[in-house]
Amino acid sequence: MARRPLDYTEDGMMRDALFIVQKDLHYLLRRRETLLWTFVMPIIFFYFIGTVTGGFGGRSGEAEPISVIVPANAGFVADELITRLEQRNFHVVNTPGFFREIDIPENFTATVLAGKPVKIEFARHGEGLEYGLRSDPCRPRRVYGAGGFDSDLVERYSTLKRGV
Repeated sequence: MARRPLDYTEDGMMRDALFIVQKDLHYLLRRRETLLWTFVMPIIFFYFIGTVTGGFGGRSGEAEPISVIVPANAGFVADELITRLEQRNFHVVNTPGFFREIDIPENFTATVLAGKPVKIEFARHGEGLEYGLRSDPCRPRRVYGAGGFDSDLVERYSTLKRGV
């Protein structure tokens, strides 16, 4: 029987490692529960977790609808607010009682330009689950207070109004 020279030890180590892998896989894959937990349960878990958390990320490509109630004398700052909502992927509708609603007060632009406190109300009606919201019906909340609106916008338009 001829023996290999001692400088070929890497081949022997690789062969031994492959032998252990083969025996281990053969032992594990003979058991039904190993097959179940390795190949079947991950698919079930993917489905279950995807179903449970599917709506929480929002709709990536579609604009989220929101109702903005604007009185006739609200002014150009209300129009700018609507434009900025649309830039942030909202589809602005004018439907009172919509499940997500922003109410802009009368004389909104004049009040903002005068530097007085402005109260914009945001209300959610119902559950709104069709758009991935997990909310209880909530009362209107104050969104912007004094100085809470974009000061650059107010400064720019008050300068235009004065004609400077």
